[in-house]
Parts: sequence; C-alpha cells; structure tokens
Amino acid sequence: MKYDKLDKDDSIISLLKRIAFEIGEDNFSIDDNWESDLCAIAITSKAAPNVLVYISTFNKDKDTFYFELETLVTEKKQALPYDTVDEGDINFEGLMTKIKDHLQL
Repeated sequence: MKYDKLDKDDSIISLLKRIAFEIGEDNFSIDDNWESDLCAIAITSKAAPNVLVYISTFNKDKDTFYFELETLVTEKKQALPYDTVDEGDINFEGLMTKIKDHLQL
C-alpha cells in the first residue's frame, strides 16, 4: 500500500502501518470516505465484503482509538448504507482483535 499517497494525519498513517504489520498489507483495503477528516479511515477485506471497520485517531493518545464495526444494510429503507454493530474507544490489541473478527481474517 502506498500510505504516503494518503492525505491523512500521521496518526492514521502510523496506525495503518501497524495494522499491515499485524495482518499483512494484502489482507485489507483502505476505504477513505472521509477525505476531509484527516484522522479517520475505514478498512475492508475481500473475506467479508459487506462489512467495514471505521477508525479515528482524533483527540486520542498514541495507543487509543475510536472504532465502529459496520455491516452493510440490505434493506433500502435505511438512510445510511451501513449499520453500526459495535463502537467505542479501544487500545491497539483490542482493535486488532475486533478487526480480525469483523473482517474475518
């Protein structure tokens, strides 16, 4: 992955590198639907195409992150395409557990 091409805060770039080290660069994709938010990103995987993990480093210390586990909504009545199924502040080890489980890695 070309992290240097992302227009994101160093905290997100650093986190993506840590995630890539833990699970491998080829096991996830970056979904940047929040271009104006330099501290937020989402990741997805081929193994679980209907889910994503949103991560924010805004106002967090070096090892605390805000996350949302989201699942694609299949009903057209929803205003947003994803439902949040879990969220909160978490440390890196906990985040990796959530990512591996949610993205089926």
